[in-house]
Amino acid sequence: MQGFVDAGILASLFFVAASGYATTLYWDTNGSASGSGNAGGDWNTNAWWTTDSSGGTATGFYANLASATNDIYFSAGTDGTGTNTVTVTNVLAAYAVNKIAIEEGKVTLQGSPNYRAITLTGAGEINVSSNASLSLSYVKIAGSAGLTKTGAGTLTKNAGTDTYTGTTRIKEGTFIDDNNAIPDTSAVVIDAGAVLSFNSGGGRGDTVGSIAGSGSVWIKTPSDSLGLACGGDNSSTELSGPMVAYTYRVGFFLKQGTGTLTLSSTNNTYTDKTLVSNGTLRVTGKHTGGGSYLVTSGATLGGNGTISMDTNYVIRLIGSDAANRAKLVPGTTGAGGTLTVSNKLGGTNVVFDAYSELAIDLTGDTVTKLACGAMDLGGTTDFLTINVTGKRTRSRYVFATYTGSLAGNIFDHVTVTGVSNSKIDYSSPGEIAVILPRGTLISIF
Repeated sequence: MQGFVDAGILASLFFVAASGYATTLYWDTNGSASGSGNAGGDWNTNAWWTTDSSGGTATGFYANLASATNDIYFSAGTDGTGTNTVTVTNVLAAYAVNKIAIEEGKVTLQGSPNYRAITLTGAGEINVSSNASLSLSYVKIAGSAGLTKTGAGTLTKNAGTDTYTGTTRIKEGTFIDDNNAIPDTSAVVIDAGAVLSFNSGGGRGDTVGSIAGSGSVWIKTPSDSLGLACGGDNSSTELSGPMVAYTYRVGFFLKQGTGTLTLSSTNNTYTDKTLVSNGTLRVTGKHTGGGSYLVTSGATLGGNGTISMDTNYVIRLIGSDAANRAKLVPGTTGAGGTLTVSNKLGGTNVVFDAYSELAIDLTGDTVTKLACGAMDLGGTTDFLTINVTGKRTRSRYVFATYTGSLAGNIFDHVTVTGVSNSKIDYSSPGEIAVILPRGTLISIF
């Protein structure tokens, strides 16, 4: 039996299907002449939009051509190679933008008056081709789709903190974040080959929820009071791409939040100071030529990588009380490994200040280690904790080596868990060891 569908129902079904697709609009300032022209104008008040990618048909107003979701291209044809500014007086939420693409030329979207919003939806994509650039000036990105940067060109967000929610992903090219444009809570992911540049200025630093990926992070800070803060979303992430600094040798990189950030690149060269205020910062790659490290109450610095600081900078650990220590945790539990620390001028480079702790893991014969230059145990309330598990074939295990002096002489408070009758041995120059019974401690109840 052959069925049929009522024409009205069919029409409604077609409308539902069709309405799910974005309308593609092209910027076209030269009317029905082929190409787009090179002029700027006003997004809403100039009738300079077309649905023709070649730019060879009559143009119209955005409100007359746009639908609920739109893909926006600059420009129609291949003649939009100039520099122009498009004023964004308002882009209503009713006309959400799924994608903004800059095919050619240097385009600035300028808010007027200040801080106008473009709501991204769907893929939340901004694509800038290799022969183009896009600047968003006093234009906020809104919506719940996050923001994904594609294309080999450069996107600069240079005024106005965005209000969108979701992930910020830089898949290709360069994204320049001026003055804390990315929302403070956004998780940032940078793909291999892409660059995210944080340019602090105007009295504002940069804050993001977290950083991850294999792309590059650049930090530019003009003042000691400005820098980059990340980790506030409390997630644990890994940045395997390099973190570098340029132009200035001031500012800071701040690890905050309760999660763990792992820096695994062997090419970290940022010169700013490093502050660890919460959670854990693990260096499993190399950080060369950096400033000082400060680890504060309740926070942890660890890893099995290399920290080679400039001049006479030091790693300083200082907590607030015995329950809120600043910790140095070299290596990896159960797997050993050494955290190697030095500075350019030699001398002291690790300082255990008040309520600081060195935490060591000894699993069988595998021990985590700290290797450094001169070490300062001068804090009157510094702690050493060694966690011992498994069967041992030796009685003496070196867990710290130093090439300079040992100020302060000994750790004030020592806890060795898992064994009894242990002893900390400072007798051999250049090393600190623990001496304990061989075998496995058996508790009899």
